[in-house]
Amino acid sequence: MLRSVITWLVRAVVMILALATLLPLISTDEWWVRAMEFPRVQIAALLFLSGGVLFALGWRAHWAGIAVAALAFAYQAVRIAPYAALAPVQAASIDKCPADQQVTILMVNVLQTNRDTAPLLALLAERDPDIILAVETDRFWTDALAPATAAYPHQRLHPLDNTYGMALYSRMPVGAMSTRFMVEPDIPSIAADVTLPGGAAFRLFAIHPRPPIPGKDSGPRDAELVLTARDVARSPLPAIVAGDLNDVAWSDTTRLFQELSGTLDPRIGRGYFATYNAKVPLARWPLDHIFFTPEFGLVSFERLGKIGSDHFPVTATLCLAPAVMEDEQTAPTADAETIEDAAEQLSEGRAQQAEEMAEGEDETQTAE
Repeated sequence: MLRSVITWLVRAVVMILALATLLPLISTDEWWVRAMEFPRVQIAALLFLSGGVLFALGWRAHWAGIAVAALAFAYQAVRIAPYAALAPVQAASIDKCPADQQVTILMVNVLQTNRDTAPLLALLAERDPDIILAVETDRFWTDALAPATAAYPHQRLHPLDNTYGMALYSRMPVGAMSTRFMVEPDIPSIAADVTLPGGAAFRLFAIHPRPPIPGKDSGPRDAELVLTARDVARSPLPAIVAGDLNDVAWSDTTRLFQELSGTLDPRIGRGYFATYNAKVPLARWPLDHIFFTPEFGLVSFERLGKIGSDHFPVTATLCLAPAVMEDEQTAPTADAETIEDAAEQLSEGRAQQAEEMAEGEDETQTAE
């Protein structure tokens, strides 16, 4: 009896996991479909375990379930394999770089409701980065960070109470800097032209689009990623994109973003560097990113320790050395299909946002 119950349960788990594997293949912005791209590592682990249990129960009797688990596991493994430490790197390392060509960026999601500022302040004092990007910053957080960022003369602060506040601090000179609302009227992004001590300049794009959550599909997020990617591709300067993208490194939308923008991912060939959820060890995936164009070489990329947030901070030190690096690495490129997909995502995302705004106005009028 117990054996039968275990067998039934394991078969059911395999079918659910196989369905979760197939769902992201559907071309849709539905939040519950897109969310299945996040836990690929967890799904793969459960498929391996479930297939092993069925094998132990008798492979002849359960060959169909084992085959389903094996096929689904293989697909998940292929998707996440580039982010394993043994895979070829996409972003090449640079061993020697003059200090005046380097920039260190620290990106952190503070968790708006987190009120324990001491760990982050200690981290900033220890790391002393050239640029700090903090997201989910409300007025409490911008005030709390003020003493630690007093030595950063170039700042763009946009505190909000909706978990999409953003604060950018740069010790390096900044020329043009703007706050933009690319898709949603209450979700800012920042673009800034930064000059290195050696005189070379680059453009920094800081973003934090909304994730796919119940009641909110992925269209606006995908549209913001497309718009940012286009801006990077059109930039006359080398570019860096940093932020909590609310999208995992191995998703189709991140792949499209990289191809459209021509940026490199330092994770590929080095590890997952999962940044969320810092509070749930078994449910973690890489949401916080630093991408860059091929003019940069990678000096270092790290996931840092806990700061009381549900995200781990990430930091990267990059070297702007186009004469050296452009021959050492090749960024993804967009073909005709990628460009068509991007245009479709942008159109659908804007339409979805317009519908949500119209629904919000209707609800407001009804309440009045």
